[in-house]
Amino acid sequence: MSAPVKTEKFAAFTGIQVGDEPLDFGDGLFLQKAHLKFEMPFSLIKPKLKSTDRREVWLLPGQDFDSIESELHFMENSKYLNDFDKTLRAFVFMLRIFVNPEVLNPIISNTTFSTIIDVALAGANLLPRETQTRHIIFKLANESADSRSMADAKQAWPSIYQLYTESSEFRLAADAFDSVHFVINPGLALVSIWGAIESIFSPSTSELKFRVSSLVSSYLFRHDRHENQKNIAKMYDKRSSAAHGRTDIASKDLTASVNLLRLILIKIIQDGRVPSKDELEQNLFR
Repeated sequence: MSAPVKTEKFAAFTGIQVGDEPLDFGDGLFLQKAHLKFEMPFSLIKPKLKSTDRREVWLLPGQDFDSIESELHFMENSKYLNDFDKTLRAFVFMLRIFVNPEVLNPIISNTTFSTIIDVALAGANLLPRETQTRHIIFKLANESADSRSMADAKQAWPSIYQLYTESSEFRLAADAFDSVHFVINPGLALVSIWGAIESIFSPSTSELKFRVSSLVSSYLFRHDRHENQKNIAKMYDKRSSAAHGRTDIASKDLTASVNLLRLILIKIIQDGRVPSKDELEQNLFR
């Protein structure tokens, strides 16, 4: 039995600009410039009633996206083709947490988007990806002291890929951070964010609020841990309200929890590992 043939793939992005020179992320993975206007249409098809009837198709206008500005190129020899979906999810997460939270990956293809209009589409395989509506849109504050550039993202990529593919706790937290933009209900988004935080910081349900807030504070901060613990506990109260049916969740409460998860994820990426339960408990007494 012969091994399956690998073919190159391309993932289009909006919200990320790249210069003329492609950015090499290693092992056959390149982020490069591309430009294309993309719209996600809907088709209505009149079914055949008889074998002689001609099928009628109407193409309706659909969701209009920002112009595609870049694409991720998986070369034929790339090791990342072995796990294309996880790699792409990890890469989109990396772009959102380090570069621009508004990044979208609306479509993937087996043909570069730079020339897809100029070639025969018969051989092009186009698949929609992130086409759902974004109900919550976060922006990266330019004046934020911990905002990261593409260079920082590129340096962090090996750690992100390893953590995302090997750690279920990290993958859950990354997916929660990544998918919060598409959740229609802020309360559900808040519960999802804190579910991810609890998976890392709480092995049991005893005294959950105090335990989680204390462990998070000791993990992230060297100074003012008690004050930070109290602030995190207040965020946890908002999570509890949402989990028990409160619908009046303020956007600032969700934003505070998303930013907390972002700080946790960045520290895990910098450390290259998810903290163990013993390590978290030792932090309490340092």
